[in-house]
Amino acid sequence: MASDNPEIRSELHAAWRAVSDRLITCGYARSAVAETMMSVALADLDELYGLQEATHYILKTRGARRRTIESEPRIERRRAAFG
Repeated sequence: MASDNPEIRSELHAAWRAVSDRLITCGYARSAVAETMMSVALADLDELYGLQEATHYILKTRGARRRTIESEPRIERRRAAFG
């Protein structure tokens, strides 16, 4: 996979979010926008890295996101406990 540069990733994330928001503002359903963007991304990943590597990346990313979401309530409880 491409080298991970947090600054560039942040800029790209903001750009993709802006495109998504603009499409939704134009009247496209959020689900249709997300599904289409994902289809395009999956096709690109498959072409760039192959199906196995693309699948590994998706699962790794999903797992990291799940861990972040699951840890948020614990972080909030700690903040509340320590004020």
